Amino acid sequence: MKFTDYGDDDDDGADVETLHVVVFLTIHQLTQPLTFSSTIQPVSLPAPGQQTAAGTIATVVGWGSVDYTTVVVSDLHKVDVPVWSDEDCQATYDYYVYSVRENNICAGEEGKGKCGLDSGDPLLVNGQLVGIASWDGYECATADSPGVYTEVSYFVDWINQNALKQPLTFNSKIQAITLPASQQQTTAGTTATLVGWGATETSSSSTVDKLRKVDIPVWSDEDCKAAYENYRVLRENNICAGTTGKGQCNGDSGGPLIANGQQIGIVSWSEKPCASEGLPGVFTEVSYFIDWISEHISTK
Repeated sequence: MKFTDYGDDDDDGADVETLHVVVFLTIHQLTQPLTFSSTIQPVSLPAPGQQTAAGTIATVVGWGSVDYTTVVVSDLHKVDVPVWSDEDCQATYDYYVYSVRENNICAGEEGKGKCGLDSGDPLLVNGQLVGIASWDGYECATADSPGVYTEVSYFVDWINQNALKQPLTFNSKIQAITLPASQQQTTAGTTATLVGWGATETSSSSTVDKLRKVDIPVWSDEDCKAAYENYRVLRENNICAGTTGKGQCNGDSGGPLIANGQQIGIVSWSEKPCASEGLPGVFTEVSYFIDWISEHISTK
């Protein structure tokens, strides 16, 4: 992602390589079918363009923090929250650094809602997946700061068009990614590659139409904690990377940070404006979760 200080895509010496791929969601194919049971069931998708009425009670489910400072919890949690109207949600975030987009849906109330590490978790209404956790406002679950979700109905046509009908065929442009070893540390100064469809400036309310990548330096844990000492709490399962004018921005959440062919990070959050001097992007450190991943997937 190249920010506006560096000019447009056609500028000589541009800092970004543009990849001609258009997609906004990911669809994963399992190595073997799930066995459905009383605790494992498929979720239904809403109709394309379906709207969820304000005041509808929805359920958000996840392993995220239960307050603004704690790490991921050990048990799956759920909570019922009211859906907000688009107008009320846009109004409450009118002066915030993020913009509520037409493909967002908002839900939450004081003391109830999504929080840190809930990104990507489901928001359910009447057995349908109406939202995917995206970002929070000023703090977790405050009266004037509902959780903001990707509205699934906005992407149902895309999902239907792009769902895999058969296994992927690997080639020069489609390859599996390697994971790091458990608890593997990435040395400060390592050059990592960030990939995503996020905005190229903080004020933008939309993602770009081409997949982009940018090389950025990894920070030491100590330097990153010092940089955010007066902003937010850095957790032991975070890794930081970025430099002035280069890094993640709105719409990059969930995207990969890659070093030496391994996915070392997943975009989590950053302070705004995007890629500010002295404030790197913050990622979930994949190596922290390798044991958990190994326990929950089948290698057969």
